[in-house]
Amino acid sequence: PEGANLDECNLYGNFSGTWQKNQTNSSPTDQVTDIFDPITLSDGKYIWNIRCNDTNGEEVYGTSNYTLTIDTVFPSINFTSPTPSNNTLTNSTSININVTHNETYPKTLKLNWDGTNESYSYSGSSTQITKSNLDDGTYTYYVWVNDNATNNNQTEIRTITIDSNPPSITNFNI
Repeated sequence: PEGANLDECNLYGNFSGTWQKNQTNSSPTDQVTDIFDPITLSDGKYIWNIRCNDTNGEEVYGTSNYTLTIDTVFPSINFTSPTPSNNTLTNSTSININVTHNETYPKTLKLNWDGTNESYSYSGSSTQITKSNLDDGTYTYYVWVNDNATNNNQTEIRTITIDSNPPSITNFNI
């Protein structure tokens, strides 16, 4: 805080669900950062600000409220139908990869397709990704998600083999 004759500074926030004074520093010093005791908070979004007053009865809040987000929960993610099961052999050159996910503060969803990451934004509870015009071969893939607090999770790694060429018969004698 800044100012002559500082009396006290108060930490206000909606930490309990209601905007209220939570802590008081009764001996603030001009040009010195106030330090308040740690507060144990549950996951959620909180708004906070500091109000200081001087011995003349003048008071002021910080220029704006601040937002603090606590997120300790890892996102959940799972393959769902019609995603091919592990070790699938198919003649289709297109596949649909479908995942369900649960995350309050989503950030990034990535499909790792045969070692290459492809990023997608996501929201809601499911995402479908279509891979098409695939060449014959064996591919590995998984889907990874993270949130704004850098918590992350991924599906299991799956393998799919594409063989779109029918067998040929040569040198046939009757």
